[in-house]
Amino acid sequence: MGNRRIARRLPPLPLWRALGAVAICLSLAWPAHAAPTELARTLVQSTTERLLARLKSERAKIDTNADHAYRIVDETVMPEADMETISRLVLAKHWRTATAKQRQDFRTAFRTLLTRTYAAALVDQRSVSIRYLGESMSRSGRYVLVKTQIERAGGKRLGVTYRLLNGPNGPKLVDTIVEGVSLVATYRSSFNGQISEHGMSGLIDLIHAKTKPGRGATMQTAARN
Repeated sequence: MGNRRIARRLPPLPLWRALGAVAICLSLAWPAHAAPTELARTLVQSTTERLLARLKSERAKIDTNADHAYRIVDETVMPEADMETISRLVLAKHWRTATAKQRQDFRTAFRTLLTRTYAAALVDQRSVSIRYLGESMSRSGRYVLVKTQIERAGGKRLGVTYRLLNGPNGPKLVDTIVEGVSLVATYRSSFNGQISEHGMSGLIDLIHAKTKPGRGATMQTAARN
């Protein structure tokens, strides 16, 4: 009963369908003189093009084996996500009270959840075009925001903003905001209630249960309920 009740609170999959087509991937070598906003824009634009090109060239494999999309995401998107920072932001106060092992276990489980959810979205993506609307620094100078507009099949448009950490080794993705809805805030709200009711270990166990190989359809169904 516990897992079924918790699963209903997972963030809705439609949010991820928008994210899946434009995930950030591949590492680049950055010129030392480039401004942080320029680096972030280049990362988003160049690597998104690489991702979409790979989805197109490997479509036949995806159509016959949906798990191939998982491999694409794992190899391209996730290396550019700062899972340490994302985990801290998502867990918020619970990060401070978690043990070192719980932190590591959560990072690992949450990375798999994000990867499989992106992959589930990519399976259905056929035609996507992206406009880049500009970038800006946060007041603190810690983050760069890259604003885009995605046009999907049928002319549906969606505003997507990427938040990247302005780190010493180049930008890293830490949040995605779709039509004003933050990925980090969505998961923080969902996980906070789950931790309060079932504890950190209970949350990690749930994520593991929902991200086992071959459980993609189950995860999607649970997210929609």
